[in-house]
Amino acid sequence: MLFASKLGWGGLTSCALGGLLALIGVRCGRLARQLDAAIQVDSLAELKHLFALVPLLVAVTGRVLAPSPLKCEMSDAEAAIVELREEKQSEQRVSGGVWVRNSQLLREVVREAEWGLRDSSSKRELPVQDGHKAQGDFLQTTTDCLIPERRAPLAQIADEVIGSRIVGVRRLERALPTGTMLTAIGELSTAMDDPAAFKGAVRKGGMMLVLRPPRNGPFLLSRKPLPELIASLQTSSKAYQHWAVAFTMLGVSLLAAAGTQHALIWTRQQRMRRAAEKALRQRAAAGGGADVAAASDATADGEQDGGIARGLCVVCLERPCDTVFPACGHMCACSRCSGALPRCPICRSRAPAIRVYTT
Repeated sequence: MLFASKLGWGGLTSCALGGLLALIGVRCGRLARQLDAAIQVDSLAELKHLFALVPLLVAVTGRVLAPSPLKCEMSDAEAAIVELREEKQSEQRVSGGVWVRNSQLLREVVREAEWGLRDSSSKRELPVQDGHKAQGDFLQTTTDCLIPERRAPLAQIADEVIGSRIVGVRRLERALPTGTMLTAIGELSTAMDDPAAFKGAVRKGGMMLVLRPPRNGPFLLSRKPLPELIASLQTSSKAYQHWAVAFTMLGVSLLAAAGTQHALIWTRQQRMRRAAEKALRQRAAAGGGADVAAASDATADGEQDGGIARGLCVVCLERPCDTVFPACGHMCACSRCSGALPRCPICRSRAPAIRVYTT
């Protein structure tokens, strides 16, 4: 029964994991289709012809340009977006003397300057707004260091006794350096908030085109070109779907095995119940007066009367009793069942069973 329950839980877990992988695969496929529907702009000079179509989902490639770039706190790099994350690292001792590391967020700061993409061929610029909200691999790690915690020797001894110690503070800084070749997928819109922000920005009629997070669709910044992004997402979608099918089939197989095991156990219980009822009816039919004495004499001589010899095993109720527990003297189980019994099933006396042979 325990084995069948484990099979059932394993099957449910596998099916749930297959469903999760299927959802991830569907999401990757949908994102690939959205990127494929974006209009790829080879030159920023072509954006003038798209003024009448905005808002429009486009894919633009260019180098990152920031009129007033930001200085990274932990490096000398100039960037358009800087993300700083500080975590408190600690260790906790668990069973077996193993130390497990935990992290606690102390500070997370995201700074973004006015920046855009510049086309080397047309010398045009396309401002990008709220780039820190985009998805993708556009941020590069500039610094990742651990500042250890300095503690007195007595404090270190106390930490060893308690089983909890502070390792230090991890500082992770990621940035979007200026000059990085970037592919941006977003909504092409018009803005007049600050027309003088970018001198070379694409303009028409006093308006400036900007790239913003779309109302419906992806907002993605990546160092990969658009065809490579679409191919990568399609490959990931197929891989997730294949793994989803594999885990789902495994889960269904485990659930079928658990159901079969439960059915076999139920069938055996029903057979044992019928055998017990039959034995009770036979005992009731053989009871009373001379019949009881005759049945006792027949049992002593090793003969059967009405199909009853020494009785049935109290565990399986199928085979006759042929083992005895010497600690208590009970002869109540068969040799097959008693092999797994460290105690007598009647009085719970601890003693190994001994096989009894009759001639």
